[in-house]
Amino acid sequence: MARVFTIEFTYNHQLYKSVIILKDGNRQLNMRVKVFDVELINILGNDSIEFEGLSGYHHLSFANSKAICLLEVIHEAVLDHLTN
Repeated sequence: MARVFTIEFTYNHQLYKSVIILKDGNRQLNMRVKVFDVELINILGNDSIEFEGLSGYHHLSFANSKAICLLEVIHEAVLDHLTN
């Protein structure tokens, strides 16, 4: 089963939207983040990224530290969405 929702978040003093897909994996929740803005796509290197767990992005390797900062902001927005 999957849960799909949009979030809004502020990154680098600008407001962005993203689509989040949470789905049950074998024994772990998987999260896919889909971004639409060209600036965010350039930071992540792709328009979507998937990882295990809500904070599984910490286990991914990126070419720049901006990607981790961006995913931390998105992570906080996802947690806010899920708790409200």
